[in-house]
Amino acid sequence: MNEPAQQPGPADLATNQNPTPPTSPPSSSSPSHRPKSRRSRIACLPAHVREEINQKLYDGWQFQTIGDWLYDQVADRDIPDLNLKTGDRYCLIWTRPAKDAKAARETCRYRIARWYYTHYPDWLREHVETSRAIRVFERAQQLSSSAKEKIEPGSIHGADAFLRALLLDAIANLRDDNKNPDKIIELVNAWAKIR
Repeated sequence: MNEPAQQPGPADLATNQNPTPPTSPPSSSSPSHRPKSRRSRIACLPAHVREEINQKLYDGWQFQTIGDWLYDQVADRDIPDLNLKTGDRYCLIWTRPAKDAKAARETCRYRIARWYYTHYPDWLREHVETSRAIRVFERAQQLSSSAKEKIEPGSIHGADAFLRALLLDAIANLRDDNKNPDKIIELVNAWAKIR
């Protein structure tokens, strides 16, 4: 009988090694798949900081290195849920409740590791899907340019209509599935290039 994989414990997560990133989302029938609460301390950080953390994980940074980077960052706005004011260092999130500096850093590293297992897979899935949509669009644009060079009657208008349809579909999917305006802006800029 197959037993479900165990979630890593704090000692496993706080190590300096990042495990292999998840390649597919957990199935909805999995007993460990539950809706995630976005109330972790990292989830309360501004979107651009969470995006940087995700990008650093994607680039292979270690949890400790990301924690050290995050400790040095300064809040660019008030964050009431974390009791941070503009100009406060993010390390205050973990040093205020910790008994000492070492425990605060370990907690920060642990929270980044938990983020890796809980929220990063969502970002990774979105990142892959968006990249795939953009690659399809860019390939269609190359085909349109090639048709334009050959000056085949009707091919230019058909390719442009096809590109616009792809772009509208991608924008609709992003709008429905994603609240990240940067991705929508990226696709709108791509639209502007073909007009």
